[in-house]
Amino acid sequence: SSSSSTTTRTTTDVVTAIGVAAAAATVITSTSTTLLLQKNTTTNDEEDYLKKQKIIPNNNNNNCFSYGCMLLPRDIFYDGKSKEALERLRTDTNENTDKEKAELELFSSGNESMATLTLLGFKGGDPNHQINQDRAFCIAPFLVASDKSKNNKLLGVFDGHAKRGELVSEHSVRNLPLILARKIQQEQQGISPQNKNDITKKERILRMRHCIEETFLEVDRTAPASPSGGCTASIILQNDNELYIANAGDSRSFIAIYQPSSSSSSSNNEDVSSSYIVYQSREDKPDVTSERDRIENMGGRVYIPMRGT
Repeated sequence: SSSSSTTTRTTTDVVTAIGVAAAAATVITSTSTTLLLQKNTTTNDEEDYLKKQKIIPNNNNNNCFSYGCMLLPRDIFYDGKSKEALERLRTDTNENTDKEKAELELFSSGNESMATLTLLGFKGGDPNHQINQDRAFCIAPFLVASDKSKNNKLLGVFDGHAKRGELVSEHSVRNLPLILARKIQQEQQGISPQNKNDITKKERILRMRHCIEETFLEVDRTAPASPSGGCTASIILQNDNELYIANAGDSRSFIAIYQPSSSSSSSNNEDVSSSYIVYQSREDKPDVTSERDRIENMGGRVYIPMRGT
């Protein structure tokens, strides 16, 4: 989601997963929601905004809402406690107490089925003055369907950029799930019980795509850091046996299949588990021909430097 709705491009794809023995939607990201390293570098105006939006966490906020509970990332290096907990999990030890302590420490960012972590980018200078503009969330179950299906999930990655970009990515994390849940519920309420069974699969998919695209646009319109700041947005929504992937900007989501090993298919106690990527979203970079054409057709200009990123 950029800071200007006139430049926002949302790509929504649908992957139908039927009859897959073991599947998982995994987000691998460098992102963070902790404000520990940011609080010393934000201005008074920025901190006032964060407090107003209830972004600065407090002990009374467990990140649970009407649509479900959020897992939010911990920094794998600069957050000393999370780093120590991860080292405990990596260490081959028979001490269950150590493992339990580590899992308890990381409870807010992961569980047995999903996790989200971050690593603060370093641009030179004092590490304490770096601002992590990246954010992410995992929500499972995502409680918006009329049947409150436990199979529904929502995963998201948001990479802030430019000055105040961290405010836009934080705004997206805090508001996108709520807006999407509201739009899906409104869409469902508009369908009478008599007509619900008459909705075709194609129409259902189009309705869900419309909800996602309208959510991206609303988050974009309400972004707090105009005109300079913005952020990417890449989400995966699992709705029963359908996966919806939506993307704006150059973050990327992957769908991976993991097939665990089984005693019947292994010999000599060898691990024959396998995993592979079946889908990945496109990064909307300006050097992509279709993206450059879109920008220029809207009156924009694309400049790609000879060196640098």
